[in-house]
Amino acid sequence: MTKQIKILFVAAHPADTTRLELDSEFRAIQDQLLRGKYRDSFKLLEPQLATRIQDFTSALIRHQPHVVHFCGHGSVEQGLAFEGPRRSGRPAGREELTNLFKVLARNARLVFLNACHTREQAAVLSRMFDYTIGTSSLIRDVDARDFAGEFYRALFDGATVPGAFLSAQSALDNRVRGISVLSQKTTADNSVPFVSQVLSKVRQQHNCGSVIFQTTVQDEGEIGININSNRGKIIVNSPPNKTR
Repeated sequence: MTKQIKILFVAAHPADTTRLELDSEFRAIQDQLLRGKYRDSFKLLEPQLATRIQDFTSALIRHQPHVVHFCGHGSVEQGLAFEGPRRSGRPAGREELTNLFKVLARNARLVFLNACHTREQAAVLSRMFDYTIGTSSLIRDVDARDFAGEFYRALFDGATVPGAFLSAQSALDNRVRGISVLSQKTTADNSVPFVSQVLSKVRQQHNCGSVIFQTTVQDEGEIGININSNRGKIIVNSPPNKTR
């Protein structure tokens, strides 16, 4: 039985989008983990960089992470930008991502989508997972990185997810207030630290065995297992000061 909370870090910056400093975001999280009070209770998995959609799904299946952290580009129309042929953008829209998470990320408790315009996707995922973090608009690259570092700093020191979220906002002098948005299931328990909450659940799953989920495709906004995607070139219009 694992005694660690597994964090999957996924990054993508296709060649036809604005270049981002995503490796520095991983280092920021890694540095905070090394300093954290509960560092031995977390495992930061090997980062998935220049990630294609097949890399992402393989990592979910192989590692069954408790935390999924995506950083890169996002847009309202096309969703998250993964890497495609010849490093061009391969968009993954809301329906496709929701289906992938539903079927493949059974152990996830927290999903952090650190890219522009991910609020709607995060809100849909909050029906399945305890906590999701998304953005309501454009977010500067440096702010996204710093916010992630401060959020995980608090989480690694024993904060609840809402506590870590508020702590990170304050640490950035509220630069991302109104941009970064936290959603949670009504059943999420904020009375204990995230580390205790997840490890307690891991023990329960170990004792109770596995659960098989079956899903169906119905109206728009509902969950299904048939995955359809519109393949094409993603275009991200970025203003100065590099946004995601």
